[in-house]
Parts: sequence; structure tokens; C-alpha cells
Amino acid sequence: MNQASHARSRAGFTLIELLIVMAIIAVLAALLLAGISAVRWRGYDAKEVNDIKQLEIALNAFKADKKIYPPSRIVLYPKYDDYVQFPKYGKPSICGEIQLDADSLQAINRIWPNIGGGNLTDAFYNGINWARVDNPAPPGFPKYVILEADQCLVFFLGGLYSPDPTDATKYTCIGFSPAAKNPIMDVFDPNTKLALDRKRYFDFPAGRLDTTKSKNSANPGYLFPSFIDNYGQMPYVYFAPGLPGSSTPNAYNVLKHQVTFDGGATFVSPYYKTVTSFWNPTTFQIISAGRDGLFGNVGQWDNGTSATASTPAWKDNRTNFSSFVLAAQAQ
Repeated sequence: MNQASHARSRAGFTLIELLIVMAIIAVLAALLLAGISAVRWRGYDAKEVNDIKQLEIALNAFKADKKIYPPSRIVLYPKYDDYVQFPKYGKPSICGEIQLDADSLQAINRIWPNIGGGNLTDAFYNGINWARVDNPAPPGFPKYVILEADQCLVFFLGGLYSPDPTDATKYTCIGFSPAAKNPIMDVFDPNTKLALDRKRYFDFPAGRLDTTKSKNSANPGYLFPSFIDNYGQMPYVYFAPGLPGSSTPNAYNVLKHQVTFDGGATFVSPYYKTVTSFWNPTTFQIISAGRDGLFGNVGQWDNGTSATASTPAWKDNRTNFSSFVLAAQAQ
């Protein structure tokens, strides 16, 4: 009788046993979620590395085609004469930066040597709407636009940011036309009446083009997007040296290449080895903010260490001049 009663009393779990089982399940669930999260982050990291490599390929293809790398800071004026206001007429620079006018004009003439055609009745002299296919520029379009390091990457590799030819409700990068005098306008085949293919060096996914991160009074962000990284937080930043004869030949212009995001909360400058030596001084730097979405203010970086950083935000940054995140030893 006592044995049967004891057996009936053990038909269920005690409260302590239930708590122990629940604790074990919670630990296992936490380990599983941590593993899933780690796999997800590794996936983002792998895509980030691939993005940077593909951007490198695109930049080198641009260089092979145009004989120069795209500039990483440029002022765009609708009219050619706006670049030469100061030297030709003795007037001040419209954008307030005389050297930027000169450097930008040199870059444009190198990339599109036939632009404008040298005729005052041609496109560039009468106006190019750098933001759209249609000409002239829409009412209210600014007298000039300064593209910074993130927007130059998209503009020169992807072309115009315009309605998608296959879906007018969406915007995408549609490339530049083969028109020698005006790379913005469509060129039509005289026989088929169809627009000729536009040239792009990189197919930017429309869902990762952002028009809100980098903008200022001279830069309406809705016209010139940035390319957001795989973490969905910050744009890729691109730095290139100046052309021979510019104010910064074979060196990055640190002061003019500082980029601000999110209302000026973030500053980005190219990385240097020593106070007088940049990484990749004759080619380019591509920088991602990494998992934390913070570029940091490292400045000097030397194979995994920094003597100048005031915060650790730089440590998970990824670049094209290091095989790993910047806190790891480069190989």
C-alpha cells in the first residue's frame, strides 16, 4: 500500500525539477540564438568584403576606361562658364572654393574630353542637369552641387540617379549615355529610335541607395545618393588623390575630404601610416563603418594599431587596404 502511494506521488515533476528543466531550455535557446546571430554577422561581414572587392574592380575598370580614377570630391555646375568665373571675369568662385573649381573642371575634362564640344551653343554651355536626364534643370535646382566622398562613388560608377526605366515608381542608377558632348542626355539609334545603352561600372542595388545621409546646403541629398553598407547603417566612403596639376596631386586632401553624416555627427578622413604618408596615396581608399556603424576618428593606422584614435570605434572598420577589420593584423 505504501509502495503504490509512493508511485502515484511521483507521477509528475516537482517544482524544483521544472525550474531546472526550464533553466536548461533557456540556456540552450540562448546558445542557439547566439549561434544564429554569429552566423548572421559572419554573413554580413562576408558580403561587406565582397562589396569592397567589387567596388575595387569597378574603380579600376573606370581607370582603365577614363585613364583616371573618379574624383572623391567635386563641384557640379550646370554651365561650363561657371567653372571659370574667377579667372575669366575676375569674379569670385560661385561655390566659394576656387581650387575646387579648377580641380573639378580638370576632372570633368579628363573623364569627358568632348563635353560641351567647345561651342557656346552646345549642351554644357547652355546647361547640363547633372541630376536627371531631362534638360534644363528643374526650377529651384541649386546653382551648384558639391558631391562628397560617398556620393562620388555612386555618381561616377553608377551614373544618374533617375527613375528606373522598367519601373517609374522606383529610382536607380542608370549610367551615363555615350553622347560625347553631354553624357547626361539619352542617345537614340537613328534606325530603331531606341535609346542606346548607358555605361555603368557597378550595379548598385536600388534598395541600398540612400539619399538622406550626406547632404548640406550645397548638396540636396535627394538628387545624389550614397551606397549603404551591408549592415544597413552607413555609406561606403571613397577617397582618391588629386590629379597631376591639382592642389593635391598623389595625396589625399584631408581637410577637404572630411565627410559629415547624420547632421554633422560623424566625420571621416582617409587613413594614413604616418603624418606624411597615406595608405594607397596614388590610388584610392574605400572605408566601411563596420558592425557598430561608427567610422571613428583614427586618422593614423598601422597594421592593427593606432596611436591617434581617441575612441575604439575604428576597430571594426573595413577597408580595401587591409584584409581584415582594422583592429586585426593586416596581411
